[in-house]
Amino acid sequence: MTSTPTTERDQILGAWKLLTFDLIIDDASGSQKTVQPMGPTPLGRALFSPEGYVSITGTDPARTTSYNLAVPWVMAEDKDIAFIARAMMSYWGSFRVFSEDGDLRVATQVHISLDPSWIGTEQVRRASLGEENGKKILVLKPVQSIRLPDGTKGLAVLTWEKLITTEVAKL
Repeated sequence: MTSTPTTERDQILGAWKLLTFDLIIDDASGSQKTVQPMGPTPLGRALFSPEGYVSITGTDPARTTSYNLAVPWVMAEDKDIAFIARAMMSYWGSFRVFSEDGDLRVATQVHISLDPSWIGTEQVRRASLGEENGKKILVLKPVQSIRLPDGTKGLAVLTWEKLITTEVAKL
């Protein structure tokens, strides 16, 4: 019996837990600083399906704990929704894995997104797969920096840990 080599796509398939969301910002002095827009312990999950779909959601858990849970979301004040939503990312679409310029890349054709400007776009990320302390790690970085509201440029670096089947069952 021969085994088939595992492709990078196969390694990406499955459920992932967001470990860190670092935003590396080029400031006016030419130096860089790192901020964590979802806090030091972000709450996020990614699911890459064998059928070629991906769903990614993340937030700053500190933002959600300040919300009055007795008030249904649809009845919340706009300021409360904005406070929580600005710390969130959420999108769904079809994905493909490919190599370009020697880099592994994941491209998502966005079908649904919390940020309407992403709908219908292709979001391309550089991807690296590795292992730390026996756990599978996926690092995703956009191929281009983003322009922040103050005009500076930043690069998002998201680090994910693969969930094993027993961990997924406990969620």
